[in-house]
Amino acid sequence: MAHVERTGAQDCDWWQKKPPVRLPVPLAQAADLVTGELTIPGSRVIIGDSTNDIWLYDQRAATGIHPYQDGQAVGVLPESDWFRVRRAPSYVAVPHTVPVDQVWIEFLASSDDGEPILPYQEDIAPESRSQRLVPDIKSPPVRWPRLATKVTSVLGARCWIVSPDGVLPGFRALTEPYRTKPGTVPRVNLREGLDGLDKPVVTTSVTVTHERDWYRWKDTGDTRDMMLIEIETSLVWLE
Repeated sequence: MAHVERTGAQDCDWWQKKPPVRLPVPLAQAADLVTGELTIPGSRVIIGDSTNDIWLYDQRAATGIHPYQDGQAVGVLPESDWFRVRRAPSYVAVPHTVPVDQVWIEFLASSDDGEPILPYQEDIAPESRSQRLVPDIKSPPVRWPRLATKVTSVLGARCWIVSPDGVLPGFRALTEPYRTKPGTVPRVNLREGLDGLDKPVVTTSVTVTHERDWYRWKDTGDTRDMMLIEIETSLVWLE
């Protein structure tokens, strides 16, 4: 099992980096926001139901935009099928045809710009107000990253991990947080001052794996060749 933890002062404050925010943009408008041609097949998309104002996540675009009835559409697969086709090309997965005006594509934006101003909430009882109030149910909510140490449950969640190589996407949590066994290299427990010298710092960790392996394990129960990464919860961000 691979391990990622904060040791020494290498690369200064690399562990303080944050993952980007995922901003949903209507697919019909997305091409205007990028330089060059927008690659749609393989992109993560959200399907919106304008009738019930509900949103279906964990979807992938399987085709580009094509004519459909009096408008345009795109072929969409559940992400589990999208990964299954890549594991077994002989597997037949038929994309769902979804009108373009019901598809949103996610763009990445810096989380250092601060969160948007919350909508008016004075008409809502204080105990019912939310820090993540959705301003408009006609579009999918923005997915702000959440630090794993501040979340009750992480099992199965899609996550980013922070490493000296940067903030890396494309992982899933295989466990809930657990107490990390002390390593063989002593570290200074600053909370105890001089009394903490050479005492192991007790931390919590979570085991993650690549999404492709997570979907394979979910479908087949096969754990062969699965990369298991034990990482401190303070270095894990959930989407």
